[in-house]
Amino acid sequence: MYRNNIFYKTLDIKETSETNENLLKTVKGSLKLKYKVGYYTRDFSDLSEDERLEINPDFGFISDFYVPQYILSKYSININCDVTARAIFSGNKWKIIELINEDFNIKNMD
Repeated sequence: MYRNNIFYKTLDIKETSETNENLLKTVKGSLKLKYKVGYYTRDFSDLSEDERLEINPDFGFISDFYVPQYILSKYSININCDVTARAIFSGNKWKIIELINEDFNIKNMD
């Protein structure tokens, strides 16, 4: 007779000061904001002046680097701008984890 057995393996995780620099990257470029409106994703340049004041960006990209909404909120970014950022490789894509320059070159980059 076949019996189902469940096996558990305990992981022992310890904090270390080691870093893998191959998984971190500094990027510089134009941050392009994206907005989810209804069933569509719209660019900053597609929004009217009123829409730009009413809705917040949902995410963005610096080239191919994904910028999550919490980063945009943390740094109060609501317009396309030039930034320097730190990215981490998350297994299948690069994701921005922090913005380095505090004085963003904010300009209308439609």
